[in-house]
Amino acid sequence: MWKDDVDMQIKLISSNLVLALVVGGNPRLTFALVCIYGDPYHRLDNVIWDTIESFVYDNLDIPMLCMGDLKNIMLPGDKSSPRINVSRMQRFN
Repeated sequence: MWKDDVDMQIKLISSNLVLALVVGGNPRLTFALVCIYGDPYHRLDNVIWDTIESFVYDNLDIPMLCMGDLKNIMLPGDKSSPRINVSRMQRFN
């Protein structure tokens, strides 16, 4: 994405998130980019998800690309351990 025909406007950068608007390529595309490194201790989960939620709602009119290590599971079967934090899983979903 560091090509001359790609413009990236960083909206937020932190140790857990990069939120940006990207315009570029051929054909010219516009999309919102969410890069996540989830908190391995889950202390910042609510702050991270609330920040992402606000960014998504501010950019509902364009495609959204989300990538990274989210440090969460969607289904109990996604984890081999029987110890599953159901409320964290539900918040993630």
